[in-house]
Amino acid sequence: MVFTASAIVSYSNVSYETLVPAQWVYSSATSGVNFQTLEYTGGAHYVQSIGAYQLFDPTPNEWFTGARWLNNPWPGFIQNYARLWQNESWNPSGNTGAKTLSEWNALQADVAAGTKRNLVGTPVY
Repeated sequence: MVFTASAIVSYSNVSYETLVPAQWVYSSATSGVNFQTLEYTGGAHYVQSIGAYQLFDPTPNEWFTGARWLNNPWPGFIQNYARLWQNESWNPSGNTGAKTLSEWNALQADVAAGTKRNLVGTPVY
């Protein structure tokens, strides 16, 4: 009997998860979504953030959580006047198809670096 060794040439049905680092997610301040107006008097808004959202007050140039009087007009409708802390998470890739051996090795390096995990694939000989 003669045995011949086969070498892996690629991987098929490759999938993995990619790390999404913890980060602030910014959005427009929207009434009923990330703040509510509790009172409106004398040209000022008394607003309260909803849940874990932080709102931006341009007058002292700071972020706040809770309730605060804001000058009118408060440009809360401007993009990035609300933010929410998003903890790190893992995004599944789904089946990315076939990967060459060099692409597979690069994915393994990412796993070792901690930016990917649960790398699976079927060896192709």
